[in-house]
Amino acid sequence: MRLTSVRPRLLSIITVVAALALADDSGSEPLSQGPTTSKTAPTQPAAPVHSLDRNPRPQLQAKSVYAAPPNTVYVLAGSGPGLTDHPALFRSGDGGQHFARVHLPSAKPFLWLKFVDAEHGYAVLGGVGLNQRTSLMYTTDGARSWHPATLPRAESHISAIDGQGGRVFAAAIQCPHTQTCPHGNARIYSSALGSKSWHPTAATFPRHDLAGGVGFTAWGDSIWITLGNGMEPRQVTMMSTDSGRTFAPSNTSNAVACYPNATSAQITWTTCSTGMLLAFYRHSGEMNPQKLPIAGAGTGGTFLNPLDDHDAYFGTAMGSDAGLYLTRDGGHTFDRLAGLPRLLVRSMNTGQLVFLDTAIGIAPLSGPNLLRTSNGGHTWHAVRFTQ
Repeated sequence: MRLTSVRPRLLSIITVVAALALADDSGSEPLSQGPTTSKTAPTQPAAPVHSLDRNPRPQLQAKSVYAAPPNTVYVLAGSGPGLTDHPALFRSGDGGQHFARVHLPSAKPFLWLKFVDAEHGYAVLGGVGLNQRTSLMYTTDGARSWHPATLPRAESHISAIDGQGGRVFAAAIQCPHTQTCPHGNARIYSSALGSKSWHPTAATFPRHDLAGGVGFTAWGDSIWITLGNGMEPRQVTMMSTDSGRTFAPSNTSNAVACYPNATSAQITWTTCSTGMLLAFYRHSGEMNPQKLPIAGAGTGGTFLNPLDDHDAYFGTAMGSDAGLYLTRDGGHTFDRLAGLPRLLVRSMNTGQLVFLDTAIGIAPLSGPNLLRTSNGGHTWHAVRFTQ
């Protein structure tokens, strides 16, 4: 399971304290056009939250949560309004019950993180725009130390990193003329897990509209890259099964942008923006992927969190289908588990909710507070990632 960081709007501690006085959300009956459930789900209240910290002093704010199953959780925090303002990193090895501060690279500016497992992670540093060059650092000891990595083309902008099974791949973009990248080039690099050196694969993808970056995921020798996000009228996903030496079309989409997430060398779960709504697909190698019976507003905290080839959580904070759902059959049916906690919905961090397995889930709330469930979202407790 992998996660990419997003940039949630922040909620002041005053609003959170005020929200404590509000009643929990009530559940809602699924509509015929909403998630398909394998049994009729009764109306359920939102899951309760216990032990929220009410300290009004300025604190570090959790910005992103990264899950590295089976037991490791990382929290990227900062004390400013931006994702990487005064950043600090915290690590838990017991499923998010206790945290200790670890290190971030000292070089600036810091852009984003990617952890491929509990010990191996990557930090991208440099300019934000797609035409800005970036550099890469890596850790092999759970963010206790970081080391510079070497990519052959220093002028590239690293857009994504992913991998499992001892190999890691990076998608790099070259946009020499404009930040919006209307005619950019994409290239893929490979590295052994924990290695300093990266090498270009044989395939290149010239002259694509890359305003929305690329959709990118990898597992073993399999790589998927989605081109045309944000600008082109039709996206195409290319797949390689030989570590990037050759690619062939996997599927196409009429969405605005699509971002795949691999759970094995054969299976991807894909989130696509279709305008105001998000649609979701599961792809197992066939040209036409399986459209999942779920959808939600892109601004409504909607998310899909796949755990493996068969299990995935879905959640949305708005509409009559608001709540938390789980599929155990590869996306054919979704069972409604519970409502989402009102405090999480009000914090605008619903899309940051991540699960380690079908029981343990964690989401940032406010200040030093996280929400944690150990029973699949039926009840929630507040935990602190700072001492």
